[in-house]
Amino acid sequence: MSSWAATHFTSTSAAGKLRLTGTLLPESYEAAGYDGLYKYNIQCVKTITRDDIFNKLVEGKMYMDRQFLSNPAIVKVAQHACLSKFHFCRQFKQVFGLSPYQYILKKRLMYALLLLQQTNMHLAQAASITGFSDIFTFSKAFKRQFNAAPSKLRSCAG
Repeated sequence: MSSWAATHFTSTSAAGKLRLTGTLLPESYEAAGYDGLYKYNIQCVKTITRDDIFNKLVEGKMYMDRQFLSNPAIVKVAQHACLSKFHFCRQFKQVFGLSPYQYILKKRLMYALLLLQQTNMHLAQAASITGFSDIFTFSKAFKRQFNAAPSKLRSCAG
């Protein structure tokens, strides 16, 4: 398992179910390590405006962290953050370096990697759990992210 996955996912419970931990489900953005480092990427004249936008972006990011398996619509995430879709997408990419869609996709694929490496789950089942419509879409996105087929990364872990 990659170090990113190890710090964000943990296998727990007697039933062997995977549980999300770490920075994916923070109680607050301070707990997630958002100490304000990224907020200086926001171009604003007033500090209070920058802080407000940053807090709204973090709220949206935390919402995506909680809901990434349900593949939330970006419009819904932006509404949760109290920003327009356009403003949320533009500011999110400026602050965090990925578009909201790319962020959710990366989280879904990292979770799929964890499922494949820590369980005997079939590829189609992992694709379904992580919100992909079919195994072909899943495999294509997986190869693009990790430069390897899902079956190859599973065999490397075993």
